[in-house]
Amino acid sequence: MRLNLYLLILSSVLFSLVHSSPIRLIIPFGASEIREVDILMLCLIGLWSIRLCLRRNPQQDHAPKLLYGLVLLLGFPLLTGIIFGKTFGTVLRDARTPLFYLGILPMLYVFKAHDDLRGLIRLIILVGVLSLVAGLIAWFRGGAYELGSVHRYGIESTLTLTVWLIFFAIACVGLEGTGSFLRKLAWTYIGFGLAFMFMGNDIRSYFVGILGALLFIAIVLYWRGRHLMARPSIRRTTALAVGLFATLMLVISFACGLGMNLQTFALQDMRLTRLYSLLDPTVGGAIDYGTGGNNRDDRLLAAVYGLKLGTRNFGLGLGYGDNDFVDLEEGQILDLLRRSQIEGNPGNTVENLLLTHNSYAWAFGRLGLWCALAYFGMVICFFYRGWRAMHRTQSKFLRMILFATLACVVFMLLLGFGGGGFFDYTGQGLILWLVILAVLVRATSLAQQA
Repeated sequence: MRLNLYLLILSSVLFSLVHSSPIRLIIPFGASEIREVDILMLCLIGLWSIRLCLRRNPQQDHAPKLLYGLVLLLGFPLLTGIIFGKTFGTVLRDARTPLFYLGILPMLYVFKAHDDLRGLIRLIILVGVLSLVAGLIAWFRGGAYELGSVHRYGIESTLTLTVWLIFFAIACVGLEGTGSFLRKLAWTYIGFGLAFMFMGNDIRSYFVGILGALLFIAIVLYWRGRHLMARPSIRRTTALAVGLFATLMLVISFACGLGMNLQTFALQDMRLTRLYSLLDPTVGGAIDYGTGGNNRDDRLLAAVYGLKLGTRNFGLGLGYGDNDFVDLEEGQILDLLRRSQIEGNPGNTVENLLLTHNSYAWAFGRLGLWCALAYFGMVICFFYRGWRAMHRTQSKFLRMILFATLACVVFMLLLGFGGGGFFDYTGQGLILWLVILAVLVRATSLAQQA
């Protein structure tokens, strides 16, 4: 099972390479298709089910009970879709969601002890370092590009894993002993990793997610550093980093107040354009491509639209499967399709165009209002348990894992507003989120036992 799980993780985070490979393992399945990650996930769940049936005395664990509830919750919209008139084939396409979330349980079976988590971290370090090196080489060797095109170097599907490893490195810096060689390596990875994520890529949702997670880390290290037995100097380092960032923001705001045309400067480089668009969302949106909104408006529209779908049928929504209508004005539909083509996003139905660009929209639009709120409530419960375990455990190793993983949960929840994040019905982008949840649950359980 361990080999199966590691292959599943690799096929997910290296999907950019798998997708461009001339040899693919794809099985047509109605209007959809079964791909490598689906086959590996089915094998993982199948092996776990067989082992579960053969075990005479299953170990009691409170955390998986909540996970079983989560899987049952995510399976309910299958019934909802059928009840409200959708065909079985239409609903079945989204059955990947509860099936993949069921995969957390065999992941917990693999991550049974400290050594199992260490093995996973070694894999994350290996893939994260190699992907960062590949990205940096591609970045420095990159030539001219068209201003209107995307600006992303390296293996794009590994970016989330790279961010998670950055958080592990920060946890090492904050909680590792003074003078540690490992801590020096961690500083190196943090510097190159953050430079690559912000300057070698132009994905705004990643910018927001990383900044939000770094703010969470700064708050924890500054106010809870003593409880976590952090290095004495970490509070000064954290305060200095936050102070420098705040000063930079004040300088930019002051420059804008004096009438300096920073927009013209930002438009000379796509990475600066994306960063500047966090302050002014019309950059790269309505100004360049005509009226009708911008990237941020599209995400807000997706959230509102998903919530509108989710509140139907007394908050049960319409269940899994594409709907046969689009409850938007014709002008909004045309604007969405035009901007989607400009940004290079896949063309599908307008509804999927909205829901795949906002995980919250997908959650409310497919799960319904009450199931979506219950889903987020369970995630918060996992987070809260991990938070308490991080403060109570005497194991530095588990404390570092929990600290980095909690920051990654914050990152993923913020990332979800601008992309697939924690709901990706195509499957490959969902695997790492499930691994993050599995690590959080298992590390919490081990910390409570210590």
